[in-house]
Amino acid sequence: MFLHALKKRNPQLIDKAVQLFRSGHIQPDSYVIDVDAVLNNAQQLKRTADQYGIQLYAMTKQIGRNPYLAKRLVDEIGFSGIVCVDYREALLFQQLDIKVSHIGHLVQPPKHLLHKIMQTSRPEIITVTSIEKAKQISNIAVELGIKQSIMLKFVSPSDLFYANQESGFPIEEIAQVYDQVAGLSNIEVTGLTHFPCFLANRDGSVSATENLKTLRLAHQKWQQLGGQISHLNLPSLNCCETLPLLAQFGATHAERGTLSLAQLPSTEMENSKKQSLCFTSVRSLTTTFTIATVLVGATTDEVN
Repeated sequence: MFLHALKKRNPQLIDKAVQLFRSGHIQPDSYVIDVDAVLNNAQQLKRTADQYGIQLYAMTKQIGRNPYLAKRLVDEIGFSGIVCVDYREALLFQQLDIKVSHIGHLVQPPKHLLHKIMQTSRPEIITVTSIEKAKQISNIAVELGIKQSIMLKFVSPSDLFYANQESGFPIEEIAQVYDQVAGLSNIEVTGLTHFPCFLANRDGSVSATENLKTLRLAHQKWQQLGGQISHLNLPSLNCCETLPLLAQFGATHAERGTLSLAQLPSTEMENSKKQSLCFTSVRSLTTTFTIATVLVGATTDEVN
């Protein structure tokens, strides 16, 4: 479905990818990314987010954790930082002086690397899905002499989970979790999240999921217990067309991943965006083992 949209909205990228492939500049199984299109898409999203008072984190796992694009999204477009899905991404961006704002959302940071990540990357917030991880973060924060903000994920039996992402605190145990976390030093619960909070329908419309209902219930109960929440992160389908919906549900933060490439379940959802990624292969069906990324629109000096 993305190929049809790419042919319609950015055929020049296909032509460039074919040219690079035929000239031998790229190998089969390479991704070619239109840098200008990515940045233009991101600028539109940033302007819309600013209208609704929503801060944006950039997610880079869909673009091979490319540091060149990550840095430009933060430094030029004004994203609030990068959401690092795994520890390698966090460590890489820290080494390259790219702001790491959020870790732990889909994958909890490993125990034996958590100290290094917190010490070097100093993330703005860490998503936590277990008391064990909260205790680890607390102990390291005490050792480092810092106060670390964390964001909790509560779940209900009716919630939707993708494979291997079944994690979170049971919503019925929220009072116990509140008391347990309150007893930990040098951490503060400032945020709540879930995933996915929105899904696309076949007709291109967007609907809130049961996950969002659980998140809103958790927010209500947490406040009743005396907690103060300043960070509501409502990921999935975070694009210009859905940001008003996020704002309606009280979102303060959004995370943009494949959508900077204008890759959506319904490509008509953001018809002002230009598709910016093309995959080249000599096979119609392929399993990718080694992937190279080519940035069209970046100079050699910039990439190096």
